[in-house]
Amino acid sequence: LLSFVKKDGNRAAVDSQFQISMGQQVASAMAFLASRGVVHRDLAAQNVLLDSRKLARVSDFGLARQGAANTSRENAYAVYNAIDSVALPVRWTAPEVLESMRFNTPSDIWAFAMMMIEVFTFGKRPFPEISNAAVYGFVLSGAQPQQPKNCTNEVYALLQSCWSMD
Repeated sequence: LLSFVKKDGNRAAVDSQFQISMGQQVASAMAFLASRGVVHRDLAAQNVLLDSRKLARVSDFGLARQGAANTSRENAYAVYNAIDSVALPVRWTAPEVLESMRFNTPSDIWAFAMMMIEVFTFGKRPFPEISNAAVYGFVLSGAQPQQPKNCTNEVYALLQSCWSMD
């Protein structure tokens, strides 16, 4: 997906209908994973494959883990606590993960919204003007990506709900 949306020759094909379709397809795949208790932990446009019919396939399950059932506030979500040191894709990582190394369905939802920013910006990474080290503090302060020019207010409001820390 990332290489497709970045390629200048594909700009006409990467219209709002395509962008929304990618969001729907990836959201459906992630909902399936969540229903099976899987936490992906590395959702980004580079980890979504497109087939010849432009159907999206979530891929790269190297960081994915089967989460444990949680009986606390997040009882509907699988939760995975990273014990060992793991390199984080900080630009796609939810603030609670940056603080606690606790991955769950809401942290995958956060990453989904960041992946959609990539789609709406034709492959630009989230927070392109900020270094990885600075992104850490920026995200912890509650910052969110700006609304891309071709992203409707309705869709951006949906993305903002994905970044909600509630």
